Amino acid sequence: MTKEIYDKFYKIHGASIHTDPERFLAIANLCKGHVLDLACGTGDLADFYKGAYVGMDISPEAIDLARDKGLENTSFIAVDVTKQSIGDGHGFDTIVMGQFLEHIKNDEKLFNNIARVSKPNARIIITVPNGDRVPDPNHVREFTVPELRKRFSSLGKVKFHDWPGFKKRILMTIDLGQENEKRISLVQIIKNEERGLEDAILSCIDFVDNIVISIDSKSEDKSEKIAKRYADILKHHTWEDDFAKTRNFAQEGVDTKWILCIDGHEYVEKHDGLDEALKQDVDGLMVKINMEATDAFYTNRIYRNYCKWEFAIHNAISTPKIAKYKGLTIKHNILKGQSKNSRRIRTEQRSEMMPRRLKEEYKKDKNNLRVIFYLARWHFTQREPKKALKLYKKYLRKGTIKGEIWYCCWEAAVCANALGKHRLALKFLRKANGVVPNRWEISKQMGLTYICFEHWQMAINFLVDSFKVNQGDFSHYPEKKNEAETWDQIGFCFFQQKQYNKAKISWEQSIKNDKDKIRIRLNKQRIEFIDRGINF
Repeated sequence: MTKEIYDKFYKIHGASIHTDPERFLAIANLCKGHVLDLACGTGDLADFYKGAYVGMDISPEAIDLARDKGLENTSFIAVDVTKQSIGDGHGFDTIVMGQFLEHIKNDEKLFNNIARVSKPNARIIITVPNGDRVPDPNHVREFTVPELRKRFSSLGKVKFHDWPGFKKRILMTIDLGQENEKRISLVQIIKNEERGLEDAILSCIDFVDNIVISIDSKSEDKSEKIAKRYADILKHHTWEDDFAKTRNFAQEGVDTKWILCIDGHEYVEKHDGLDEALKQDVDGLMVKINMEATDAFYTNRIYRNYCKWEFAIHNAISTPKIAKYKGLTIKHNILKGQSKNSRRIRTEQRSEMMPRRLKEEYKKDKNNLRVIFYLARWHFTQREPKKALKLYKKYLRKGTIKGEIWYCCWEAAVCANALGKHRLALKFLRKANGVVPNRWEISKQMGLTYICFEHWQMAINFLVDSFKVNQGDFSHYPEKKNEAETWDQIGFCFFQQKQYNKAKISWEQSIKNDKDKIRIRLNKQRIEFIDRGINF
């Protein structure tokens, strides 16, 4: 495009045509020192960056509009930086090119100019449309994350920065003179993950140095199209009824020191202190997985690139030396991350494969504690308490892993109560408390169990005790706190003791903490009956 066309554009649209506060704020936060903004337009970035700033643009009309703002500590120059030299001297700490590269076919002169005016350790900030996501007939090039990483890694350390608009516009930096780290890769195996895949990738794009995605050959949706935008290495695999084999195939050839494994329906919620965590002399890092419903648990999702996966189902990474890393958590969210059809396909596969493979392994070795544990959990999730309880008992006779023993006791107690075996439930809960004492989850289950015995005051004591906060961090979290539900149960116990005023206070507390509309309505009705003095 020519200077005349840009001049006409700005005469028609004025100074605010490219106003995008969120994007310019994200860019401004990455700037340092003396900033040179190439293709600055009307200088919108200068509204957000308060340091020394020079803006250059091909359009004198745009430059005049920028100068008219009267911003302090800024200067604006009309120049075509793709054809004209812009002087010598290494004076700039940051060079910004926002929504510029897609408009030019040849950027050789541009980068020669940058080399002349930038300090040796300067930072280049680039924003470009994410592939075809910002259609414009004036765009002459499209870019993807892997293309940009490959194109600019020779200049310095390339890093991508997530921001709310990344799906439309890629935001990246190049720190000149710094080496690209081969620190950690994201490795994923994908099948029908179109809905959540991009969110999964973007949740860790700030800190991964490489992205490897392997697509199932029978994937039916747009997962591959999304993967092509981000994957430095894109593979394809044919499903062979073995998760470990597939994961090992995906990570073959990864040359970073570490690997992060998340699925397409998961995303990283936080990654505090990652640099320090990766300096540890361990093979793997246990991180917390928060499930969509209630439970949470620690598992190994960051590991050295030489570690291999084991087991076809409920696969695990073989890491002899591990540490717990509390700074990173992963959210597992099937509802947000997969379409209805993808969930159906996944559920069908899971429902067929899990019991079949676990039972095959169990037949080979009926003393395999790993298989017993997961087979018991399978029956528990399928609401088959009798089958689950039998296996939990077997595990507890020989199990040695403290966290799993506690978890089995908790779920065995739930199964026992479901079968009307309340004394057995108490036995399991007391055993759990002996393994890991003073957890609120046990107090709550004790309270619910005593309700089954109609021991109302004992139930109240345990339910009230369940309001305490756990001290410490654990491998398994079977449920999330629900104070509204607990207050509801306490109110029920007081009501059974005919302590109606205390029941009313408890139900008011439940309503105050509740999000369950049905329970709120029910407790309001109960309180109304008490206020009206209705004889129960």
